[in-house]
Amino acid sequence: VACHAAASEPMGWHVPPHVREVVRSAGPWVRDALEGETVLTVGAAVDAWRRREVDGVLSVGPLECMPNKLAESQLVHVGEREGLLSLTLSLNGDPIDPEPLDGFAIEVHARHRARRPADRERPPPVEDDGPLGALEPEGLPS
Repeated sequence: VACHAAASEPMGWHVPPHVREVVRSAGPWVRDALEGETVLTVGAAVDAWRRREVDGVLSVGPLECMPNKLAESQLVHVGEREGLLSLTLSLNGDPIDPEPLDGFAIEVHARHRARRPADRERPPPVEDDGPLGALEPEGLPS
């Protein structure tokens, strides 16, 4: 809680929802009898989407994890009905193919830019001596 409070204002983070709100947000997508990670994964994603705090959701879980599979299937339905973009990665320790993650990041970024005004304050650009300028050892020709 203390870390969140210290970082929330500079980062523009909102107060996290109470678990009751997360469970309520999952209600249309997950049966009441189901308890555990699926409810929290779906509910937190839906809640953040409805509050306009996120532009997409990345769910990561172990390969063959049933709660992750259930959340993935319900997040697809949320996306169809409410427009929430989601990607689920099921990992087994092997390296992941970066292409789906890159495509997801590009689409989330495009949605973010379309949803946010372009004239928001941005930090000034950093001036440097080129992409590797800071890495050039002194005394060597560039």
